[in-house]
Amino acid sequence: GQFVDVPRAVQAMPLHQAPPPKLIVSIAAFDTRPTSETDRYLILGFRRELIACLVRFREWIVRDTTFAPSKELAADAGEYAIEAAAFGTGESLRLVITLRDCGTNSYLWSERLNVSIDNWFVAQQRIVRHVTTALNVHLSVGRLSTITDRPPANLEAYDLWLVGQATFLSFDARSWEMARHIFRQVIEKMPDFAPAYSSLAQLNNSDHIVRPG
Repeated sequence: GQFVDVPRAVQAMPLHQAPPPKLIVSIAAFDTRPTSETDRYLILGFRRELIACLVRFREWIVRDTTFAPSKELAADAGEYAIEAAAFGTGESLRLVITLRDCGTNSYLWSERLNVSIDNWFVAQQRIVRHVTTALNVHLSVGRLSTITDRPPANLEAYDLWLVGQATFLSFDARSWEMARHIFRQVIEKMPDFAPAYSSLAQLNNSDHIVRPG
């Protein structure tokens, strides 16, 4: 066979291009101390749902700092923290949310939101759009429109599911029985709501942790 003389310039080209610098979006614990115990589940649930929205994008890495504390990053990586504090304002909950550059400790964006079940999904879309703008990450309109699921048909049942999630995270046997009852209520009210089945299955599969033997 014949051998093709490959030019040296081509030989010198790397087989794989270096990956782009990593962009890390860290979600800090939301400060819920100024809120009542009964309203706290809304903010904690909103935070979890926000994380679920952000992880859908490949443009950044999402990190929950309550499970993975900050550590030294590579020289080409940039980390930005989403932080928030909640305040009770009569019948509504006010959420003050900020985006901070961890490298310079400068704030890039802030927003004040009234959080309720009724505006839950609109508020999530608004936050992700503004985070994207602040980080100068260009996402298509089509992709941005899919950052949240459609609101459930029964918002009352969705609110009940959030209460169940907060109760489930208590890791107390008595609270778990209450959470189990709540998830079954949600399934009865909203049979097509998959997260309720998932939560109930997760609780049942974890029974041996809270109640060994």
